[in-house]
This record gives sequence, structure tokens and C-alpha cells, in this order.
Amino acid sequence: MQMAARLAHGALWVLLLALPVTALLTLGSESHPLTLLGGVRVAQMPIIADSALAKLADWGEVHQFLGDAIMWLAGLHAAAAIYHHFILKDGVLAAMLPFKRST
Repeated sequence: MQMAARLAHGALWVLLLALPVTALLTLGSESHPLTLLGGVRVAQMPIIADSALAKLADWGEVHQFLGDAIMWLAGLHAAAAIYHHFILKDGVLAAMLPFKRST
């Protein structure tokens, strides 16, 4: 179980870092504008659009696949936490809480 937990946590971190990168590649390679917080709008990203990396894949599909993967993995992660709490009763779910519950 510890190895599965480490693999799942590692995969979640990789996906959390890869999703914004693929989003920028999608926006840049498909010439979509990027709107940042505060309404700042970047109309074109020529550095991304003209790069060889932009032409390697359909980054929209890659981004969609990674988004689906992180949702499934997060759901499995939540199911594992519930399993530990209700079936194994080993305190793993309580250990993840930011505050300690007095027993």
C-alpha cells in the first residue's frame, strides 16, 4: 500500500505540473488568446507558436487526456482515503487533517 500511495502521489504532482504546461502549449499552438487574472489579455504567444515543440502533438488532446487522468486519479485517491477510514480504521484519513482531533 505504501508503494501504491507513493506512486499515486508522484503521479498527482506530475499531472499538477504538466497540466498548466500543456494548457500554454495548446493556447500558443492554436493561437487562442490567454486571459490572466485581472483581465490582462495576451493575444499571441509567438514564442510557443513558432517553436518545434508546438508542432509535436495536438496539445489540446494531450491536455484533455491529462485532465481526465488527474480527475480519475484524484477520485481513486479519495476512495482509498475512505477505504482506510471506514474499512481499515487505521487513522490515515485523520492524519491528513490540518488539525488534530482529541480522542
